[in-house]
Amino acid sequence: MGLRGSRLCRLSTTWLTACPTDNKVVNTDNDVVNCPSPGYSDAVETSEGARLALLLLGSFTAMVEEVHAELARQGHPGVTVTLEFALRAIDEGANDASALGRRLEVSKQAAAKTITALEHLGYVERVADPNDARRKELRVTARGYEMDAIGGATFDKLRKRWQASIGSQHVRATENALRELNGGEPRGPWGSASASRAGITTTR
Repeated sequence: MGLRGSRLCRLSTTWLTACPTDNKVVNTDNDVVNCPSPGYSDAVETSEGARLALLLLGSFTAMVEEVHAELARQGHPGVTVTLEFALRAIDEGANDASALGRRLEVSKQAAAKTITALEHLGYVERVADPNDARRKELRVTARGYEMDAIGGATFDKLRKRWQASIGSQHVRATENALRELNGGEPRGPWGSASASRAGITTTR
């Protein structure tokens, strides 16, 4: 993933490239796409902060796409980042639409749609609330923990690929710098707790 041409053009889900003078570019899949207006491209090119943000976003998106492809190969198609974060929130106690909406900072209606999607994929189920027989609460299923663990293991494989490409020292330095800038460890899906519940061992 690198920059080509004279002006930053577009970040897709798999590549970051630049526009040549004819305002068209051929991406890594040999698809010709139109570039944004020159004003936008020039503005981004002159902003080192924007370029850094695009590089970080491009790296994240490329890794996530590979994880989702691996999940699909192992019987878990249709997973999205939103569903993964929702699954983690439910596992940590957001056991109804109202609680999930607060955790994800979305409306109750949007959270309910996410829950329906997770149920359709077999990742959560509704069980009786031990404290109130009139209501149901959400619980992550074994299939949900399996998906989470496969995702975590795949991310670890991608990290090892980075180590082989640029060296372990550079990878650790990047992680340490981002950890410091973000104020600590990130919160997100693919945690070790889910891996242990699913009976899948991940390596760090």
